[in-house]
Amino acid sequence: LPGDKPARPIEPPPSKDTWWLQIAALSDPQKADQIKAKLILLNLRASTQKIDVNGQPLYRIRVGPYKREDDAFGDLDILTENEFNARLFKDPKKP
Repeated sequence: LPGDKPARPIEPPPSKDTWWLQIAALSDPQKADQIKAKLILLNLRASTQKIDVNGQPLYRIRVGPYKREDDAFGDLDILTENEFNARLFKDPKKP
């Protein structure tokens, strides 16, 4: 009917998980920062996180977070086109 608005598509409820694209985990913080800078130039939300593995520091480079797994796929395509080997993973939300 004229004037009727089309129905909005039904979106799935937000996930209780947080999704990330991990690019690398490096022992050299300067290399991690260089990769992060390249990702930012691609307009991606990049971050580094220092973690300890067997008492040794590693610097994890990630893109995200995403509320839904599907939201990460566009950025995954950008990463692949720019020769980054990213892995998608999720962190469960804490209660």
